[in-house]
Amino acid sequence: MRAAEKIKDKLVIEFAPEAIEVIDESHLHAGHAGAQVGEKAILK
Repeated sequence: MRAAEKIKDKLVIEFAPEAIEVIDESHLHAGHAGAQVGEKAILK
């Protein structure tokens, strides 16, 4: 399970929202200083 899916599941369980969207923006940071393969996801 990807980080975005895990976070979304936890938010749904805790808050029971009518709608929720978790967007993984990690690919936008590839190649930036400090970005490394396997590092934390960048989520919105």
